[in-house]
Amino acid sequence: MREELRRFRESTLQNLATAFKEKNDALPEAVKEGHIDSDLLGEKMEEIGKVYSQIQEILGNDELLVEIKDVDLRKALRSIRDNNDKKFVFFGLLKILGIQFPFVPSELFEKIDELREEINCRINPFTIIESRIKIGTLILGQSVPDIFRYNFQRIKDCYCFGFSDAASIWCRSLLEAGVMEALRKRGKLNLRYLDDEKGLAYFINQCSDIYEKTLIDKMHYVRKKVNRLLHSENITEKEEMDHTKIIKYVFDIIENIFEE
Repeated sequence: MREELRRFRESTLQNLATAFKEKNDALPEAVKEGHIDSDLLGEKMEEIGKVYSQIQEILGNDELLVEIKDVDLRKALRSIRDNNDKKFVFFGLLKILGIQFPFVPSELFEKIDELREEINCRINPFTIIESRIKIGTLILGQSVPDIFRYNFQRIKDCYCFGFSDAASIWCRSLLEAGVMEALRKRGKLNLRYLDDEKGLAYFINQCSDIYEKTLIDKMHYVRKKVNRLLHSENITEKEEMDHTKIIKYVFDIIENIFEE
């Protein structure tokens, strides 16, 4: 049954990808000798947009993986997914026309409204505000690389919208970036000679002569808790993670690293 569904989906995507390519190749017909036929271009853009929306809907469903056996189809779908304007004129035209990515055809707005209603039913705005106040923000003594801002934003977004596990996992990413930066600033880390066998625990221990034991203990606490979250198949209610504590610890660590 599973293989039959896979074949059906691959066949559907094959037909859509073929239609997308054909309609994409027809777009230059609307531009002849430097003259743009606006009506014809609009008509063709609408046609290919409808095919694109169908492909988006299949590739953007709840599944993380879409198994495709055909090599050429895989390449074509990746180019469509990544809006490759070097391969498809359609995406270049979208850029010229100033249409933002991802392209959302009008017939999908109804689904967006339905999703918005579902989100509003599940999330209390007061809870979001309360969560933002609870974790606060990073207060740093100096500017930080963009990777820290990116990770911090992901942590805050995940936590405020109730995705606590994801927030803690992002904390580990922020912790690792912070530890690496601390070692790099003191000449104790050469990125060109990193050993794949050396994990986060090793690099935290390398910081033991830089920071107080209490801060090192916090680093290991976050590392162990998140590792357990990532590798444990079942966490009982008694073993539930204190996500707020993990976030607070990581904020304290990063603030110490960028205090100087």
